[in-house]
Amino acid sequence: MKTSAPVALLFFFIVYFFCSCERKQICETYDNGNMKRVCMSANGLRNGLCTSYYDNGSRASVSSYVNDTLHGDSRYFHRNGKLNCEIHFEHGQQNGVVHYYDSLGKRYQTATFLHGLLEGPSYSYYPTGIVKMKITYHRNRREGYYIYYDEAGKIKRKETYSEGRRIDVTEYDSLGNKAMSSIKNIST
Repeated sequence: MKTSAPVALLFFFIVYFFCSCERKQICETYDNGNMKRVCMSANGLRNGLCTSYYDNGSRASVSSYVNDTLHGDSRYFHRNGKLNCEIHFEHGQQNGVVHYYDSLGKRYQTATFLHGLLEGPSYSYYPTGIVKMKITYHRNRREGYYIYYDEAGKIKRKETYSEGRRIDVTEYDSLGNKAMSSIKNIST
């Protein structure tokens, strides 16, 4: 029974801590009476889920906050209710892969973030879903290849970047053969 006293004391402090936080739901409305925003709040700061709405009543976003800073997954929507993008935040900065969708629900772009900066591969897509462009970033600057594809998926143009500066360009014909020789030391 002696071990139960420390456990009971720990339980008391946990309950006291969670009950002492002033948690409430804050609601805002548009002039037309439709809901504008519903956020969970603790100690006067957004903490937890916050859902925003367009003036027509459709959901605009669902975001997670910790001490008034985006933290966790956030989903953003078009006015018609279709998903626009889903972004993971860590302490207010984008982190991870983000897929962007048009208002019909088709993916048109994918980007990778690290500490709020573009880092790694990013893609844009044709409406058919075929890759249109592939770009690699390092600390928000183009690094490596920037490749343009035709709608059949063949390379049309390849640019090479180093430290954000374009250093090489190669053009290709419709058969995938080099149509133009490389050009060196081109500034952006």
